[in-house]
Amino acid sequence: MIKLRLEKENLLDTVFLATSPIQIRTLWRQVSDFLGDELSQLQKSAMEINPVSV
Repeated sequence: MIKLRLEKENLLDTVFLATSPIQIRTLWRQVSDFLGDELSQLQKSAMEINPVSV
């Protein structure tokens, strides 16, 4: 139940990650590592989605 609540709180960030270019994802990962934050499983999955080129 707690994991679901955390996923809900991070949903906007997760959607942002899923739709962001690789540079933003790389920066996000570096900042998370620096701060010692662990990405949720849904965020990890979002990071693996290939960005769409426009």
